[in-house]
Amino acid sequence: LVKDVKDRKEPSEIENIAYRILDNVQAEAMQQLHIRYGRLAEELIGISKSYEQALQALEIGSIFEMRHSVMAYERLGVGRLVYELPRESGERFLEEVFSGKEGELEEEDLGTIERFLENISETARQMYIHRNTLVYRLERVQKMTGLDVRRFEDAMKLRLALMIRTDLKHRSLQGL
Repeated sequence: LVKDVKDRKEPSEIENIAYRILDNVQAEAMQQLHIRYGRLAEELIGISKSYEQALQALEIGSIFEMRHSVMAYERLGVGRLVYELPRESGERFLEEVFSGKEGELEEEDLGTIERFLENISETARQMYIHRNTLVYRLERVQKMTGLDVRRFEDAMKLRLALMIRTDLKHRSLQGL
């Protein structure tokens, strides 16, 4: 969809338009959908670049399961950074963060880290586990990696590592 928004320059106005489109399509077609859009194009020639950015935003959203129904290319943040990271750099970072023990971490450990980082105070409740189970899993991760998710720096390293891991898995499945 190409939409003329020359009279609306504020990001919040563009986002409101996207939400109105989303609401209308979902109500009329009774389908769930995601809207991703690129930067505004000042001239006709910029529309193709904006379209490429929207496609990239759609791809990045599908890899990292961004839960927002509407997302601007400019707001993809760390997901875009990880997506554009060369494969070799991602693999080196994972080796550094996980000290070669990534394969030893169980999916429940990785899921625990993801949930914890997404919403720390609600992790145990969201995972339907006891608080002591959560603490045990986080301690197990700390023993294996030397990283404590309760420390911001370590939490960011683990968050980036999980995003890179997800991206590399996606690339492998796509044959990239």
